[in-house]
Amino acid sequence: MAAADAALLLELMDDSDEVNALMMMMQENQSMSQVHAATSAAVFHTLSSTEHREKLTLLQKNARDMYNLPEPEFFNQMRVTKQTFDILLKIMDYYYQPVHRGGSKPNDGLCTLILALQYLGTKLTYSEISKQMDTSIGNVYMAVQTTVDIFCKVAPEFLHWPSKDELSGIESGFQNVAGMAGVVGAMADIQIKFKYSVTESGPYFTKHNVSTFHVLGICNDKSAFTYINIGYPGTAEEQEVLKSSSFFRIMEEKPLSLFTSDDQHIVANSVYPASKHVLVPFRDCGVLLDEQKNFNQHLFQTRFAIVEAFGQLKARFPRLDYFDAEIKKIPKMVKTCCVLHNITVNFPWEAETLRKQSSVFVVEPEESTPTFDIMSYDADEGKREIVMAKMKDSMKE
Repeated sequence: MAAADAALLLELMDDSDEVNALMMMMQENQSMSQVHAATSAAVFHTLSSTEHREKLTLLQKNARDMYNLPEPEFFNQMRVTKQTFDILLKIMDYYYQPVHRGGSKPNDGLCTLILALQYLGTKLTYSEISKQMDTSIGNVYMAVQTTVDIFCKVAPEFLHWPSKDELSGIESGFQNVAGMAGVVGAMADIQIKFKYSVTESGPYFTKHNVSTFHVLGICNDKSAFTYINIGYPGTAEEQEVLKSSSFFRIMEEKPLSLFTSDDQHIVANSVYPASKHVLVPFRDCGVLLDEQKNFNQHLFQTRFAIVEAFGQLKARFPRLDYFDAEIKKIPKMVKTCCVLHNITVNFPWEAETLRKQSSVFVVEPEESTPTFDIMSYDADEGKREIVMAKMKDSMKE
């Protein structure tokens, strides 16, 4: 589909069909320049017609000034490029329904999205953003909550476990990294800090005297999240978080609903026990054979996709370093960041811009010392032997 054809197609559609078409184009990996061409003209028309229809509020003027910033400055404020922002705005405008209850006019989609991305993409407080954008603290808060609700609503379109057809392509992508067969996901866990509260910290209050919760993530070969579990108390260990997750229950009870065969698995680090569908490194006690060391190296290279996924996520959204918010509201914010991350993965320019603009890009998830019994850790030793044999065969070809 040519860019001009894509733009014309969207112009002829109603809002519902337009958003569905955008999602389909992204999911089918069509040219991202085509996706952008299909949105930029429509966004420009929306902004221009609004300015002519009515007198703009200070917030609306500031939001439009923000949108018109040069690309590097715009990215530093929004943490996405303007091309990607246009696509997010089309999704936002379709689902956003402003309610006017008297008094000040409600925010439009542009203002709402800009306020939300400023909050998620910086460490500014609600108060600091409100002063910068000439609006109330309550308005900033509502913009964040509204945006979070919308992108959590569309989350299944962008963050979901792959279909069986998709698994085949992901398996090939992972195998191209280091020759490791059968890999359809990489798994890791990070912890996120939030404001201490005597009434709600409890199990979240770790031995380091900070309140944290876990984010368990699995990603594909492109570093897009395919599963996330958010909010398990920070005092728990990684294997406990995994075992409490819906993914683990399904993997144990109905594995063929996740994998196409027993030969498929996800790769993880040494804090997790090995199992039929979880491949982990050999424990290095100083006596590993060369082929086992080689296996560990290949597994690390294959698993790097999830390291990069969390690295991009935290580099793009500095808010994830620390939340000054109620714990019950934070998981949806984190989920929104993961959804936005998955959308940006579709656009090659996003990762390139992030690397140029961020001093920290790759963040290795923290690992704790495994505490599970060594017998359970090596319960599926045979799976690693099978994978090593396949690696040897592929090297001979």
